[in-house]
Amino acid sequence: MGGVRGDNSDAFMFDHGPAHRFISEATPSGIRAVMSSPGGPSGVLGSPYYVSLLPGWLSNDGFPLLIHKHDVDAHAASSISYIPGSSKKASLAGSSVR
Repeated sequence: MGGVRGDNSDAFMFDHGPAHRFISEATPSGIRAVMSSPGGPSGVLGSPYYVSLLPGWLSNDGFPLLIHKHDVDAHAASSISYIPGSSKKASLAGSSVR
C-alpha cells in the first residue's frame, strides 16, 4: 500500500509496519533527509510535545532533518550553551576522611 495518505489524522489507521520513517537522498549538493515519528520530542506524558508529531505521521507527512550546523542554527527556536567549570582539582590537603 505505498503512498497511502489520509486527509486528516483520523483517516489513516495503523496496525503494523515501521514506527519511524526516514527517507534520505544523496545529491551533488549534499544530503537531504525527511523523517516522521509517531510520538514527539518529549517523553513526559501530558506534555503538549508528547505526541505532537503524531498527526503528520498518521497522514504520511514528514519533516526535514537539518543535518548541517548552519541549517540547525538558522532554524533554532532557542539555544543553551553549557560551559565547563574550572579544571582545577580540589585540594584534599588538611582534610580528613572519617
